[in-house]
Amino acid sequence: MYFRWGIMRSITACTIFLLFASSTLAGVVKWKDENGVVHFGDRVPEKYREKAENVDLRNANAVSNDNQAPKQSRSKHPPRKSTNSQESSDEQTRQAKARFCMEAQQNYTDLTTVKHKYDRYSGGYTRTKTLESHVLKKDGTARKQGDPLMGTDIMTRIEQNRHTETLRKQWNAQGCSIAQTPNLQL
Repeated sequence: MYFRWGIMRSITACTIFLLFASSTLAGVVKWKDENGVVHFGDRVPEKYREKAENVDLRNANAVSNDNQAPKQSRSKHPPRKSTNSQESSDEQTRQAKARFCMEAQQNYTDLTTVKHKYDRYSGGYTRTKTLESHVLKKDGTARKQGDPLMGTDIMTRIEQNRHTETLRKQWNAQGCSIAQTPNLQL
């Protein structure tokens, strides 16, 4: 029972990871709907494609008002609506980046961590049982339930660690700060 539950959780986490990883390669796009609500995502509805703009997650905190905001007239009462919408847009960008980085950190941890159970017996004999492990195929997709645990299309632990380390470097290049797992065998 526990073995099946662990496999199901592993498969679910790997599937989520792969869906998330493919969306990170596509990039994040920002658009506004007809109600003025700002949306973020990797797929833009057809009717908003003309107004969509790419969001650079690496520079989300470094928005320059001089270059991007339209020049305002020098009146006694500057328009507050545009300032508030700019601030809310910046805040939404920061929140999207924070969610992206938290999910990337969790995916990295799931793929580089193997949970074991150690049974100790008299005479110093120890037996190890793998409780949970996320296994990838050589093409980077998650192993499906019922697929063999060993085979020519399954990544070895070291291959999977190298693949995951490449993903970590990509995520860090996008502005995240994910530390390498200690004692990671590459």
